[in-house]
Amino acid sequence: MGDIMASRTRRGRRVHSLALAGLVLAAFAATAITPIAPIAPIAPSSAAAPTAAVDDEGAGPARMMLVLDSSGSMKERADGGETKVSAAKGALDTVISQLPDDQDVGLRVYGATVFSGDQPGACTDSQQVVPLGTGNRKALRREVAKYKPYGETPIGYALQEAGKDLGETGRRTIVLVSDGEPTCEPDPCDVARELSRQGIDLHIDVVGLDVDDAARRKLTCIADAGNGTYYDASNRTELRDSLSAVSRRAARPYTPVGRVVTGAADPASAPVITAGDWLDPTTPPAKDTYYAVERSAEGSTLIAGAAYRVAAEGGVDNLDVSLETEGGSTCSIGNGVGDQGGLASAAASVTPYTSDEDCLTASRLLLHIEYLGNPPQTPTEIRVTELHPVEDLETLPEASTSTAWIQPPATGRRTEVSGGVSFLDAEQLTPGSYRGTIVPGELLTFSVDADWGQQVAVSARYPALRGESAEVADGTTTAAGIYAPSRASAEAVFTEPSTSASDLLLKDGNTRVEATTPVINFANIEREDAASLSGAYTIVLRLDRPAGTPSIAVPFELEVDVSGTPTTGPSVVEAEPATPEPSDTAEPSEAPSPTAANPATEGTDPTQETASSPGDDDGGPSRLSLVLGGLGVAALAAAVVLGLRRARTTSS
Repeated sequence: MGDIMASRTRRGRRVHSLALAGLVLAAFAATAITPIAPIAPIAPSSAAAPTAAVDDEGAGPARMMLVLDSSGSMKERADGGETKVSAAKGALDTVISQLPDDQDVGLRVYGATVFSGDQPGACTDSQQVVPLGTGNRKALRREVAKYKPYGETPIGYALQEAGKDLGETGRRTIVLVSDGEPTCEPDPCDVARELSRQGIDLHIDVVGLDVDDAARRKLTCIADAGNGTYYDASNRTELRDSLSAVSRRAARPYTPVGRVVTGAADPASAPVITAGDWLDPTTPPAKDTYYAVERSAEGSTLIAGAAYRVAAEGGVDNLDVSLETEGGSTCSIGNGVGDQGGLASAAASVTPYTSDEDCLTASRLLLHIEYLGNPPQTPTEIRVTELHPVEDLETLPEASTSTAWIQPPATGRRTEVSGGVSFLDAEQLTPGSYRGTIVPGELLTFSVDADWGQQVAVSARYPALRGESAEVADGTTTAAGIYAPSRASAEAVFTEPSTSASDLLLKDGNTRVEATTPVINFANIEREDAASLSGAYTIVLRLDRPAGTPSIAVPFELEVDVSGTPTTGPSVVEAEPATPEPSDTAEPSEAPSPTAANPATEGTDPTQETASSPGDDDGGPSRLSLVLGGLGVAALAAAVVLGLRRARTTSS
């Protein structure tokens, strides 16, 4: 396979990424911090009462429906000698005891009542034996104990019914446990694909219990089509571990957050948005989609980022994000690339360093998202950040041109981590040493806070692989990346000494992947495509999944460091309100503001100013603390050679 090189573009010019088939990864974070001396963000101007783009149930653990194979083949013996049904009962009993008390869980079986495929009802043989609920753990254990292998394998029908069990809104996870291929229509891959159209807050994870290659391919297809992950398990222990991993991630609070807005294919009809989080549910959107970003202060810094999940079977996607004047001038443009099942993301910025005066003084700029690959089948998440004009620009550090690699130190005993699966549920870390496991095809996300003057570095190592985990090493690529609060890739292109952000997974314990940001300073915001901001940075760790690779958990060790002394950052002047330009076609959308499900309210310093609404006790205008969730896309090397973005030299 070839390399994928992602080229981030600068203001007024475009360099598209070259994609020749390989590994492209995405990751993102949502928690954020208030810096020591923040640049004051400008709050959304609308006085309308805020609402989340998701309902309240999106803020807690996902509703989860367990779907169990009760077909006759579950009588067979698995690796280790016990029957598959016995292994499933033991593993499920353990996992049920670990479920969070506030998580709604239900149980559905298939193939449990009709013995043969030539009997009526064999292909609709699926029953909900425990309804969704939180106080049903005894009922779950009781039904698992009664669970017996019997009939056919109507997986597609069971998935359809599980989708109905969960409803059409909120965070939902289906966990399918099966030991074979479906024996009935409809095709479960088609069903999973149809269910996934309900949005990225529904996932179908699949655990294959001692399956052959043909069954593995079909079960993997279901997971891919359902925005989920496939796990291999050959015995009770592996099944328990896989189910535990699935249930832990289902309990993490992931939902797309933002005020719902529908972009326009015509710039003149672009809906007005302001600083905050937005969600465009249009799938697929127009190839060129526009939004009008309303500025609150002349000369303010604007940063706009967009991200969406690439279809599991969609190949490689590109998108451009640009900020343009209504007169047609391009102020800034950023490019992102995303691979199957990952995220495509990019950000653009207009800062005091922008030479085009119209870009700095315009009260409204157009956010232009150009989808260059396959049309997205999931909603596009948009984050707009506006910072007050900077007072002491000439005293700030100049943009950095080189980056020193500082190896994160090992800090003794390692803390166990599981990681998130998205920018919103990235697991919060502090500098230190960690360990965990990752399955081929998985993308794990972690979040770490960094301030002005600091530098984030990550080093991931895979110890010597033995047993079944060693089978994963054949042709598998691993990669690490770092992403900024603005949703742009933040890792340095060239480092001294050079680092490798991607590598082939080796069995001998010598596999290490590394990434670092430049020192964070305000002058790099535009130079680094909005990738240099104080706030939450996201670390991503990824394993590729070549065809035929078993989905066995592979152990890793992780070092995370934030070096450098925090600086005060830029000071700001009081903002003069920008005079809105009249528009006959673009009516303002309701402005977003933080909600319980919005990471902009999490992890902030309570001593700092937070958002307030008209009518609050202070009677003052609405203000936001500087909280910038991160999300990004890195194009990483794949195949036999190590290739990095933008012709980066690597070392193994």
